[in-house]
Amino acid sequence: MKILITSLYRPGNETGTARISEELSETLSKKHDVTYLCLGEKYQIKKRNRNLFYFTIPSLPIKQAYVPKLTPDVVRQMFKDLDKISPDVIHAQNIAFTTLICLIWAIRNNSAFVVTFHSLPSEGINYVFPKLSNKKILSQINYSLSKSYNKKLLENVNLIIALNKYVQRSIHAITRKTKTIVINNGLDLKPFRELEIKTSEKDKVFTFVGSFVGRKNQEFLVKAFAHLPKSYHLKLYGNIKSGDDYVKKIKKIIVNKRINNVEIHDFIDRKKLLQVLAKSDYFVSASMKEVQSLVIIESLASATPIIGLKNETINELIDGKNGISFPKNITPRAFAKNIFKYVKTNEKDYYETSRYAREGIQKFDIGYVSEKILNAYEIAKKIKSKKNSKVVEELISILPKSLQELLRGYYDRLKRRKTTRIWVFVGISMLLTILTYPILNFVNYLKNKRVFG
Repeated sequence: MKILITSLYRPGNETGTARISEELSETLSKKHDVTYLCLGEKYQIKKRNRNLFYFTIPSLPIKQAYVPKLTPDVVRQMFKDLDKISPDVIHAQNIAFTTLICLIWAIRNNSAFVVTFHSLPSEGINYVFPKLSNKKILSQINYSLSKSYNKKLLENVNLIIALNKYVQRSIHAITRKTKTIVINNGLDLKPFRELEIKTSEKDKVFTFVGSFVGRKNQEFLVKAFAHLPKSYHLKLYGNIKSGDDYVKKIKKIIVNKRINNVEIHDFIDRKKLLQVLAKSDYFVSASMKEVQSLVIIESLASATPIIGLKNETINELIDGKNGISFPKNITPRAFAKNIFKYVKTNEKDYYETSRYAREGIQKFDIGYVSEKILNAYEIAKKIKSKKNSKVVEELISILPKSLQELLRGYYDRLKRRKTTRIWVFVGISMLLTILTYPILNFVNYLKNKRVFG
């Protein structure tokens, strides 16, 4: 089978979606021809192993993300190369920009198109800015994203994969017209399962690994550890460069509260993560939104119990035997008090808690998951492609009125050349690319001006 996997990240990115995309591409390439379409510094298709190619699209850094440079020349070349690759199945890990181009190609060429959601699509921008979820301006943006763009796009793919029941519920809040199945993330967990179970010591190491962004809520952890003994050490790992503003905020809290049991470390790769978890007594998390955290799965595989605030991942995986969870509305002081109580109570049962943590994660093994995904591809190939003639007008209607007339002009001129759907989608992709930077700056401006509170 010829498979194209797409994501909106550069190779080696720290995000879970990027890691899953790379690991899935590597695993499937053992028996199939796989092309991984991602972002990079320049446009190129480069061979990685016998059956795996990396297809990179030039991109520009914007804050903590990258946006593809979808110029007319790039888009034209993408279509030419997609014709050469001619995938049987396209599996998207995101639903914008380059993925939109691939969807157009799939519709034209009767290729199966599958999309996996690594977030909650019905929540839109609230997933990125959870603290602002009750603000009217974001509610209006969310309506446009989830009820318009997402709905019209999802109803034109062959199959949707949800990571768990929370994602499936979110997808169904948008549409039930497209078949949706549940398949969780898959990882190579063998190196983590081979780590020895730790013995309980007086000094405790609590670890959190994740991007330095507000959604991960590291500042809450720092404030909590201000109320814990010096023998309780918190170590935070993430990309310091991309999270510079948030790191400065955390460091300011550390200085102002004179906290001396918290350390901030830079991004770590998989090899270093193994070393870090081997020395960690607990993995601790205060993330406000976390659909299916890879590092929590890896922590459990390494026999490291979890302590965290309730979110999608914690609710799905932590059952009281492999860790403990607390309500989101708890204060840092109360969280610290509960951590201290739990650790003391669990002292004599730590080995059993650690052993149990490791036992419940077999379903996340990449070998098992990859077979389920291949079965999903076969299902998608049997589902008739949705060539909806109204899709162009529906997608145009999502955009501001000032842009709708421009795109209808594209539509009218190109209809005669029988390439309407392609170039209208291209126009939308290019406009989304152009608009991303000012939109992000506008949101940051409003935040700085305290419009959001």
